[in-house]
Amino acid sequence: MHVKIKLKAGSLTCFDNFVSTLHSKLGIISHSDVDGFVSALLAYKFFSKRCKVYWPIFLDYLGFDLAIRKLIRASHLAILDIGFDKPELYNSHHNFLIVDHHPFKHDLNSSNVCFIKTRTETPASLTCYGLFARHDSSIKQYDWLVALAIIADYTFKHNKEFVKFIASKYGYKISKDIFNSQLGSFVRLLNLAIIYFHNNYARMFKMLLKLNSLNALYKVETYSKIVQAEIDRLKSEFYERRECFNDTYIFVFKSRFPVTGTIATLLSSEEPNKTYIFVGDIHGEQYASVSARRQDGNIDLPLLLKEATSSINCISCGGHRKAAAARISRNDIGKFVENIKKLVKQ
Repeated sequence: MHVKIKLKAGSLTCFDNFVSTLHSKLGIISHSDVDGFVSALLAYKFFSKRCKVYWPIFLDYLGFDLAIRKLIRASHLAILDIGFDKPELYNSHHNFLIVDHHPFKHDLNSSNVCFIKTRTETPASLTCYGLFARHDSSIKQYDWLVALAIIADYTFKHNKEFVKFIASKYGYKISKDIFNSQLGSFVRLLNLAIIYFHNNYARMFKMLLKLNSLNALYKVETYSKIVQAEIDRLKSEFYERRECFNDTYIFVFKSRFPVTGTIATLLSSEEPNKTYIFVGDIHGEQYASVSARRQDGNIDLPLLLKEATSSINCISCGGHRKAAAARISRNDIGKFVENIKKLVKQ
């Protein structure tokens, strides 16, 4: 299916110029969620035919500087679905291709940066698909993965035509609740498998490269079931231990898997007019992860988290109006919760 992408920044010309200047080695840095993994796979497949491509590095909004240093020998870098809105980060010797749909304050286009920015409702993987397929029609064989990324990023409503086309092409039906459809079950398999391999994303990516159909995703079901069991445990714990202040639920928990965002997304759909604040103290992680959700959009969640973390050690903070995240010092969990309580009481 042909995809026409509306760009808010950048151009097809700057992308074509980036491709034409490839001469040695390219590195890929992408977000560690479904959209990021699919974007990285498309980029890996596309650029591998043109130059040497290093194994992708997957990040959850941390470690960008270190990733750049690891790829010092690459002449070109593809930065996908990360949302790093700091011009100074792109001052290295590299030529950059940035494909993103997160909110940005800056137009990062420059002599060494091709910044392809779309509206929030267009996942990075769909943009990559449209860009790469212009040069290489074989990319279209991965359309089923792009459809899953659209669903995983909660952008189905804005990209219905594409997902419906893919469902029809592969013989699946679309239900009113896309997450309760067969495609929705495939999204869960992939998402939970990525979470399982949070300490070894390279292994997950290698497995993904070998999958050639939707049904092939059942090969990762063993790993998905383990994470699902942890999610089920935490859901029960949420109802027992959550704190409620005005229209806000606060839940602090410990887990062996980084499921903070997944739990927040699953539970926040139950009461769209409530604000959900989840704080995960994840085993082996240096920082605590915070996920905020408000499905009706009545609260500016990035602003809420920014205010709640202003007086503590905050490593990163950002997101969309309905879904935001932060990383904070584990020692500051108590202070962060106190700050949230004060803010929601105002």
